Amino acid sequence: MAARKPNLKEDTSRVYKYLRMFLTDKHGMAPTVREMAVGCAIAPSQVIHHLEILEAHGLIVRKQGMARAIWIVQDSAEDEA
Repeated sequence: MAARKPNLKEDTSRVYKYLRMFLTDKHGMAPTVREMAVGCAIAPSQVIHHLEILEAHGLIVRKQGMARAIWIVQDSAEDEA
């Protein structure tokens, strides 16, 4: 049984794609909330909200209290996230 891809709203999808791009193309570490806000043209508070959604969907894992502690869990949502 294939994993079902979550239906993400546009801004959440944009944050996820930016995070994937940054991890793949940049340094191998996650961007800061501020970097994601600038890259996605949204407020830092909105980035935090979208990261919470991504975590609830099981697409990312975060370690609270640590900067840049974000890992991609599920690559299968790459095309539609």
